[in-house]
Amino acid sequence: MKYNKKTWEKIEGCDCFKCREAETKVEWCDHKHDWDKKECPKCGDVNIKVVCEKDNHDKKDDHDKKKHDCEKCTGKTDKVEFQSDTSVLDDEIFEEPIQVLQVSFKKICKDDKVWFSGIVGFDNDTCVYGNDVAVIKLTIVRTSESGSERTIYRQIFEIDQPGHDDRTQVPFAHVEFESNENKNVTYTVFVQRLNDNRDVFLFGQNTLAALRIN
Repeated sequence: MKYNKKTWEKIEGCDCFKCREAETKVEWCDHKHDWDKKECPKCGDVNIKVVCEKDNHDKKDDHDKKKHDCEKCTGKTDKVEFQSDTSVLDDEIFEEPIQVLQVSFKKICKDDKVWFSGIVGFDNDTCVYGNDVAVIKLTIVRTSESGSERTIYRQIFEIDQPGHDDRTQVPFAHVEFESNENKNVTYTVFVQRLNDNRDVFLFGQNTLAALRIN
């Protein structure tokens, strides 16, 4: 149905035909229209509200666009995101890597920077003459939704022999520059022993903080 779309200037806060002033603008619209009739409590006339099919369609398009944009790397909520993890472990450290800490982000945007800061505690109880110092490797491994893995950080250090600062906490920090957009990205901290020392353990509270900045 064709509809003569009229724009009226309201007076005295009412939207019915009796309370409107003269017509100010006329447009022809070929879209389907819904009519909503409601009686004016002030003068008793019928207030007719016309809802154009095109207007509803445009609103739906705007909603779909906003929803689509939400899934992309845009908007204030995407600028900064913080994740953290803590653990209290006394596991023995072997030659195979063991997981200590882990954080995940639902999405990583192109050109994101992910800043990591953490600390891991160790206790060296090795009592082998001439080889009491434990050599440890700490790594951060990045895993994406596709299952691909990549080591983004590596640190090698020594834990002194018993009685000589053998209980210690080792800090680490790293900034990762992301070049592609990915979903469900996980960063895991592993530690492993590189020499033959036995009785080397995780000790105390371990902490990992990760800040994603767009």
